[in-house]
Amino acid sequence: MAEPDLDLDAWRERVREHRAEKRRFVRENMELPETGDDLVLYDLDPDFRVVARLQRAQNPEVVRMELTRGPDAEYERAATLGFTLDGDHHVLAGYHAPNQDGLFVPFTDDTSGGETPKIGRYVELDVEGVESGSQVALDFNLAYLPFCVLDESYASPVPPARNHVPAAIRAGEKHVEIE
Repeated sequence: MAEPDLDLDAWRERVREHRAEKRRFVRENMELPETGDDLVLYDLDPDFRVVARLQRAQNPEVVRMELTRGPDAEYERAATLGFTLDGDHHVLAGYHAPNQDGLFVPFTDDTSGGETPKIGRYVELDVEGVESGSQVALDFNLAYLPFCVLDESYASPVPPARNHVPAAIRAGEKHVEIE
């Protein structure tokens, strides 16, 4: 369910700024050419910014997550996020990733392997200081592609099967067009 009191103009501007900053980061840190590769994004849609209930794990479990290349990586399953999308309830696991702040939420959905890469996409949330049982904004408009989609030399986490949303999340980054 989208946030009823969301200031749409301010939200759109924040998402545009976030997307521009991410693109700058990718260009500067991945040494991609200035032309020849362009992110294809879905139009901004406030219906894909949902209110989720954050449930922190009382005893976070260390799990091994498959990577697209190389050995598996260890992540801490730190929380779950329960939310409603198109009238259906869904739950995604959130992880603490090595060397990253915030909550890492890798996921697949019904666009994976068609409109978006088969591997899925990611969302990150800043939940510092947020208590278990609290509501947080889970904004799929900020969903981004794994770096391996941009450059095969990167090892990207493969979303666990439990993090599949059986709905089409048409928000965030779709794919990359390379000329």
